[in-house]
Amino acid sequence: MAMAVAVGYHEGVSQNPGHFEINSVKFLNYNSTGFVEEAVVNITFYGASISQTPVLFRFIIPGEVVNVNTYLWKPEYNTTLQTGHPADVVIVPLYSVYSFPHTSPYRLVAYYNSMQGAYSHNLSLA
Repeated sequence: MAMAVAVGYHEGVSQNPGHFEINSVKFLNYNSTGFVEEAVVNITFYGASISQTPVLFRFIIPGEVVNVNTYLWKPEYNTTLQTGHPADVVIVPLYSVYSFPHTSPYRLVAYYNSMQGAYSHNLSLA
């Protein structure tokens, strides 16, 4: 039985020394063809042994692979997250080829070293 999820959900992945929790994703800007060029991610870092850490992002779009790393995105500004404090991070594609249609279902993974967290939107569940 397949079921579509209309809203996003987050998945914190507990790993030492910590993990990320993506609370929400909002697309800010689209180009003339409707591809996403900028987004804001509300994210929280949980970790006992690290007070601040950078974060990187990748969008996974079902059925599409630009390269083995999927769609790589980065913070628009230098960003560090403090343990336990939610923060809004504006992200942009690493290269323009990593932009994708704003109507696409996706999984967003936040990561740094072995720490990660994920957020899925409109993915079909089996």
